[in-house]
Parts: sequence; C-alpha cells; structure tokens
Amino acid sequence: MRTTAIALSVLLLTGCAAKAWVTYPMARPPDRSCRTGGGAGHDVYIWECIDQKHVVISKYCAGFTGCRDAEREEVACGEKTALEEELSFYLGPDCSPPPEGVRWPGRHDGEQHRSGGL
Repeated sequence: MRTTAIALSVLLLTGCAAKAWVTYPMARPPDRSCRTGGGAGHDVYIWECIDQKHVVISKYCAGFTGCRDAEREEVACGEKTALEEELSFYLGPDCSPPPEGVRWPGRHDGEQHRSGGL
C-alpha cells in the first residue's frame, strides 16, 4: 500500500504532460527538430514558415521532475522566437535530434534534423 501511495505521489508531482503534437497539432511535421541537453532540456520543433508564421513548439523535461506542458511561440516568417534566441547555441544545423519516442509524427521527407540519437 505504501509503495502505491509513493508511486501515485510521484506521478502527481511530476505530471504526465501530453505530447507536444497532441497539445498543438500541426498540418505537417516540423522543418527542423532538436533536443537540448541530456537528462534535462527542451525538445524543440521548428516550422520556418507555415500559415505565414514562423512557429516553434517546445517541451521541457527534467529527469525526475518530469515534463512541463508544451509551449508554442509564433513570429513573422524569417524572424526568430525568444526561445530560439535563448537556445541558439543548441539549435544550429548540427543539433541533436529528439529520440524516436518524441519525434513529431508524420512524414519527414524534408526534415532537416540530423539522424542520430535527443
């Protein structure tokens, strides 16, 4: 009984945030996907220009504390969002892709993230 109570408490404290694509469904997969960090960091999905907007959706996760809800930022096409500016060191052309389990679903024919293991 005590083990169940502890497990339930951990779940309540860490939360079970929905996948980013459930919270913010998009018409197509992102142009680029990156992961920042290892045990703690952002999964970042970038649409360079969709519906006349530059869109960034991100989800932050940190080891034992779990994941936050996904967040969405929009600016005019050709501009950078505040999150992109903050994480610019990690979001370059050689960024680490998200791991398979958190890659945006759908066809990724034109996707620019690098293969390998975020």
